[in-house]
Amino acid sequence: TSFRLPVADGLSLDEFIELTAEHALPIWITAADGGSYRNLNRAGQACALVLGEEGGGVPSSLRAAAAQSVGIPLLRGIESLNVATAAAVLVAALVGGGDV
Repeated sequence: TSFRLPVADGLSLDEFIELTAEHALPIWITAADGGSYRNLNRAGQACALVLGEEGGGVPSSLRAAAAQSVGIPLLRGIESLNVATAAAVLVAALVGGGDV
């Protein structure tokens, strides 16, 4: 594979935030009001990418701990992307370092 994708499962939000801090791993969250993913500071740095629920988004504690908030600009008339599609766009952009 061209990249590895470790997944954190079974952690509380506080444990997740603490774990990322211990490993100097910035948290990047998705948000409708986030900066465009096209403007990410990619610099080859690993990050913990957190995608929220379509209705509720990312919990406020993760928003507060986030180093960056990113979004995917949508055309007028398109309300949202499902989380799998958003994840695919963002991971492709992060790994490939280019526009998707």
